[in-house]
Amino acid sequence: MNRKNVWIISSVCFLLHQTLIYYHFSNSFLDSYLDPLVFIPTLLGSIEYLIAFFVANFRIKKIPIFTYTGITAIMFEFIIPNFDHRFTADIYDCFAYFFGAHIYTRNTFI
Repeated sequence: MNRKNVWIISSVCFLLHQTLIYYHFSNSFLDSYLDPLVFIPTLLGSIEYLIAFFVANFRIKKIPIFTYTGITAIMFEFIIPNFDHRFTADIYDCFAYFFGAHIYTRNTFI
């Protein structure tokens, strides 16, 4: 599977999950871990896809992907929960962010 497919699948999962939440369907496991799992592939896949229109064969390297993932995990799991009660600090979300990044980096973007 290539990065484009991972991006599409992640984006569809994210949109489907948000639609289910809108219609009051709730599953505690999906509500807790699906969005962090698909966040990095969805965001970085969108960025790569858009930049690829202007720069042929553009691809984000692994180090910036995992650096961004680390910053995201720190922001959403350690800093923001101190200021916003809608966010909870959960170390398992950090694993989900990094697993999503791992899945994304193991594939080649076409």
